[in-house]
Amino acid sequence: MAKKGQAALEYLSTYGWLLIIIVIVAAALYALGIFNPATYQGKSCTGFSTGLTYVDHKYAVDRSFTMIMNNGVGKSITSVTMMNVTLSDGTSAQAAPTDASSWAPGAKKTLTLTTGPVAPATGSSYTATVILTYSTGDITGHKQTGTCTGTVE
Repeated sequence: MAKKGQAALEYLSTYGWLLIIIVIVAAALYALGIFNPATYQGKSCTGFSTGLTYVDHKYAVDRSFTMIMNNGVGKSITSVTMMNVTLSDGTSAQAAPTDASSWAPGAKKTLTLTTGPVAPATGSSYTATVILTYSTGDITGHKQTGTCTGTVE
């Protein structure tokens, strides 16, 4: 009976050391940021399908959300009347963006809006739902919606 107990103890101690090594390796990988999705997430925007086309965007630690859009509507946009940005943390901002003046067909425009009161941490990941409301000479209230993801710069 004593030999069976010794074999069981050796068996358990071998697996115990193996589990300790696995925990140490997992902790080291976690500390290096391997399990952080922000490490692998590139920035992208989807959903802007008709008219306005996405070129680039940036969410900065100064709380500014900046987008570069291309006017593919086929006619001049007289103004961007509203930019609404809702972030994944629940923060929301809505106002006329900077440089919301007239916009020629095929031209690029940089639109910027300052978001909520809390500054995001550099390198943290985000998802933002963006709604742009714009007017062409004859019709007001056109809306384009997109979802942008990336890491805070």
